[in-house]
Amino acid sequence: KLPEILSFADIGDYVYQPVKTYSSGMFVRLAFAVAINIEPEILIVDEALSVGDVFFQAKCYHKFEEFKKMGKTIVFVSHDLSSISKYCDRVYLLNQGNILGEGSPKAMIDTYKRVLVGQYDESENAGEESENLLDDKDLQRAAEKK
Repeated sequence: KLPEILSFADIGDYVYQPVKTYSSGMFVRLAFAVAINIEPEILIVDEALSVGDVFFQAKCYHKFEEFKKMGKTIVFVSHDLSSISKYCDRVYLLNQGNILGEGSPKAMIDTYKRVLVGQYDESENAGEESENLLDDKDLQRAAEKK
């Protein structure tokens, strides 16, 4: 797997330098390359792509598409509304650690915009019970791994 990791990370001879000398972008490149090459059932990407250049981001999003086609779960944490709209099937909107809503990318992006401009009333979701964050497929895969 090392050749695939090095090829995807594309950090050249820096791979032989101590990781503590890496820029944040180089660190993310290597971390993402390792993560996708261990063939995870669930890939968690938390704002990591915000530090990469546009070409690296395109490679990562291409991997997202491959993972989706294989039926893998991707938990993608981002403020990039266009990427959320393009790559997400379901969105959880968080605000200060609280779930404000769950739904389609369009619905949650609209709610997010209202939160940003101060036109969101938290009582809109009062009394609604949140869905389990993991669906049945995720729970079944987790049980099979035990």
